[in-house]
Parts: sequence; structure tokens; C-alpha cells
Amino acid sequence: NHGFDCEPDWLLIGGLLFVPLTCPLLDEPRKALQDAGYFGLDTSVMNAALFFREKDDGSQIILMIDILASDITFGYGFRVMRMLDSLNGTSVKSMGHLLQMYRAEVGKVEASGSGSKGKGKGKGKGKGRSKGSRSYPDLDVGGSDGGSNGSSGGDDGTSFLKFIFRDSTRAPGSLCVVLETEGAIKSEPEFLRQHRIPSIASPSVVKAADALEAAAAEE
Repeated sequence: NHGFDCEPDWLLIGGLLFVPLTCPLLDEPRKALQDAGYFGLDTSVMNAALFFREKDDGSQIILMIDILASDITFGYGFRVMRMLDSLNGTSVKSMGHLLQMYRAEVGKVEASGSGSKGKGKGKGKGKGRSKGSRSYPDLDVGGSDGGSNGSSGGDDGTSFLKFIFRDSTRAPGSLCVVLETEGAIKSEPEFLRQHRIPSIASPSVVKAADALEAAAAEE
């Protein structure tokens, strides 16, 4: 019954693959998840699902279900599906909201003209990694950088995307992935080509983000 009249939603940002939590995913047996390469769902996801109530604002529980291997994601491990809490200090309400926020960060980079400076290419530098991500102490995904959860820029003006994830065993805000915004932008074509993904976001997520941007423009 789960497969009837439904389409998958996804959003790919800098190699991080996000999907909304759905009943089929909750119903999936643990062994099936393990056979597919996952260790399972973090306890915080299960707890959130138990108490989640759908609201008129389209709120969703957002999961990161994979980290695609590349220079920009070098150093970040992936063990279990994680529940996304915030991006650059702002709580994520839905898939459309996440895409809206990502578009805003991309717009800032493009407006600053940093995309023409050739930063974050990473390859051919002889160090085996990209400047698209920073080295943070690894937890299950990544460690806290000790800075503000809302910080999205470095001391040199470089823009970053800081994703905070919930973890039932760690202090709030201590589990994160930080990517350079420009590196995330430049990585998109290669991710789409390599993994045969038609676009970084599914049509319904794009539609939701467009609606949010239109509503914001009218305010």
C-alpha cells in the first residue's frame, strides 16, 4: 500500500542527501535497513516520530539518509540516518524550507561575486581534499567547531553551511556537518552526473520552496 500513488521527495546539498521521514521508512525492518548499508535510525528520530503532529504549515521531520563521497564531504562518516535540526542557526521546518534557505545562501555567494574567484576547487592541490569543507573532530557525522550555531561565515568572509543534527546521546548542537557554500554549489553538477540524479531537488520540494519565497516576497 505504501507504494501506491506516491513519489519520492529528496534534496541534495553538497553531497548530503535529505528526505522527509515517512511511514514506509519507519515500517522498514531493521534488517532490511542494515542490508541496504544503514545501521538504522537514531533514537531521536523515533522519539520525534512518536510525538510528531502534522501542522497546517507543512512541517516535516527531515532526515539525512546519506553522505555522497566526494572532496567536499571528505572526512565525514555516515553510520545512521540523522534528523536535521537547523541550518546556520535557523530551525528547519520542512524540505521546502530547507531548499529556500539553501537558495538564500547561494544567492549571497553569487551576489558577493566569490564564485568567480576560484575558491574551493580542491583538486590538484596535492593535499587530497577540497577546501569545500573544514576538518572538524568526527563524531558519528562531524564534531562541533566550538563556534556559534548561527554562524555561516568565516573570518575571511567565506560563506559556510552549518547543518546541526539531533543526537539522543550528545549535547544539543554538538553533532554537525559544515560545508563551504561555494564548494557545495560547484559540486552539484558532478553529483548529479555521477549518481544519475535529475536535479538537486524533487519537483514537489521545488514547488514548496517557490511557494515559500513567493509568500515571503508579498510580506
